[in-house]
Formats: sequence, structure tokens, C-alpha cells
Amino acid sequence: MSKPQRTPGKLSPTFWILWLLSMFMFMQFMNNRKPDPNAPKTPDAIFTKLKEQNAKTLDVSIATEVRNYDNMLDEQVKAGKLNADAALEKKTEAAFLVANTQLRAGLMRNDASRLRLAYQTLFSAQNSAKNTTIWDTKTFTAAPDSRFTEVPQTATGKDFILKTRELLSE
Repeated sequence: MSKPQRTPGKLSPTFWILWLLSMFMFMQFMNNRKPDPNAPKTPDAIFTKLKEQNAKTLDVSIATEVRNYDNMLDEQVKAGKLNADAALEKKTEAAFLVANTQLRAGLMRNDASRLRLAYQTLFSAQNSAKNTTIWDTKTFTAAPDSRFTEVPQTATGKDFILKTRELLSE
């Protein structure tokens, strides 16, 4: 006697049971995540943390933390606690710190993708600050690092993106 052939395109019930169990476990894991009680609660506290991460060249951490900073600034603008121009200046300064950290990390690890990330960070900040004096005239300062003399620690956004382009083209 021959066995009945399996119909193509149908998945076995065992697969669906395993899939449901894995989804249940995933949902349990996601529900058990609690916010960090030690997380900074103000934009100034987050900016201090960004400066510390810049000094330690923690490029992945600073890239994650800057999103929280930008979101908090946006909330303050919506609540009327902060002027939109002041928020843009703070976001541009945070982008400078992030790009500086990414550039140093790329040079330290000889990683071109981190150098490109630094350029992309600056490029998006440049697009946000277009038609304002923040990008051309405001000078931003990052933590000093004697290992990377080619990375400017104090520069305008315009000068820093030009230096990043130069390092990328080498």
C-alpha cells in the first residue's frame, strides 16, 4: 500500500505549535522588560551622558542615546517649554558629538562603515539646520583625544563635515 502524498504548500501542525510557543515566549520576554530606573530623566542629564560617551569613544551607545535626547527635546518643544530654534541648536550639537565619536571609533578600528556613519549623521544634521546660522557659524566642542589629531575637537558643522569628507576620501 502506498502512503498518501503530502500536499505541497501546507505546513505541518508541529511547525505551527512550535511557532505559537515561540511567539508566546517572545511576548512574555517583551512584557517583562522594565524601564531603567537609573536612566536620565532630563535633556541636560542625557546631554551630560552624551559627553561622557564621547570622551570614552562609545560610538554605539552614543548613537542609541542621542535618539532619546532628540525625542525629549521634541517633547519639550511640543509642550512649549523650549523654543524650536534652541532645540535645533541642541540637536545639532548632539549630532556633532555623535559624529565625532563615530569618526574617532572608525579611525581607531580602521572601520570605513563607522566613518560613513559619521558622515551620514552630519549630513542629516546639515539638512535639519539648513538655512540657519547654526550650521555655518556656531562652534561645537567635543572631548579632546590626543590619539586622533586629524579629528577636529572644535569646529563648526560646516568645517567638520568637510573634514569628514576628506577623511572618507583618503
